[in-house]
Amino acid sequence: PNLEVLNLVNCKRLQFLRMLGLPSLRTLSLDICKNLTYLKYVNSPSLLGDNVDIQKIESLRNLSMNQCDALDASIHLKLLQSAVNLEHYRCEGLHSLNMREVHVPSASLVSVEMSGSKQIQRILLNSAKLKLLRARNCRYLKYIEVDTKQQHGTHVETMVEIDVRNSAKLVSVTGSRVDQSTRILTGGATSLHRIQTV
Repeated sequence: PNLEVLNLVNCKRLQFLRMLGLPSLRTLSLDICKNLTYLKYVNSPSLLGDNVDIQKIESLRNLSMNQCDALDASIHLKLLQSAVNLEHYRCEGLHSLNMREVHVPSASLVSVEMSGSKQIQRILLNSAKLKLLRARNCRYLKYIEVDTKQQHGTHVETMVEIDVRNSAKLVSVTGSRVDQSTRILTGGATSLHRIQTV
């Protein structure tokens, strides 16, 4: 129960991951687990046999899922919804055919790195604390939306870097707060016509 870091990087034969009662888990790394198709997280042993896939993971701060191509999109999105305090999300090189939209609802999110995700068309974020957004070489990405309207009284942070280079179909990035020190890298994003800021 005191486990804080679970690093399963490059476990290419791993297909099923069941996690039970990890209240201290802060970092989960599943990079290059190319055959991982199913993931279950429950807080109680009595729920292991139920249809509950993923319960709320309040302790999780860092999630890295680079090249996790076989994981079902619904499981991936449930994991993101359950990580209510997630700060850093990295999912680069994702070629999964069934992942068209990614929504990270955590209001604590500081960085998102999704470069090279081939099928993603839309990225939805809900954090006023966002500092880093990287979505380079995303072949079909059209929209990135940061929605901070529901976070009343929250100080909206200024972005440090927005990098959308070579995402040729990207049309707009909306909702981020930028100032003169923000790095905005857009080379090769030939369809981009709007970066709308808070």
